[in-house]
Amino acid sequence: MSLPFLDTIGLSTTEANLYELLLKLGEVPVGVLIKESGMKRPTVYQALYSLEKHKLVTKRDIAKKIHFRPEPQTEHVSYTHLTPPTIYSVLIS
Repeated sequence: MSLPFLDTIGLSTTEANLYELLLKLGEVPVGVLIKESGMKRPTVYQALYSLEKHKLVTKRDIAKKIHFRPEPQTEHVSYTHLTPPTIYSVLIS
């Protein structure tokens, strides 16, 4: 994981890895995420729905395929459960 703060905001390793992949790829169908991540289909869907619940990704149906895209990074801190000292420690590290 190249973005170490992701585990600090409560994401699992799977969620963090998929989120990073989405940041790299942009909006893509789930099939692309499954192929690129090497993870099993149920694992990918479970992690994506968890990321959607945390408002880190958005789901869209395009041509009968489910696509996910990452939300802008600047909005993430407001959706986390971090306390201000924890946020500060993440930002200065």
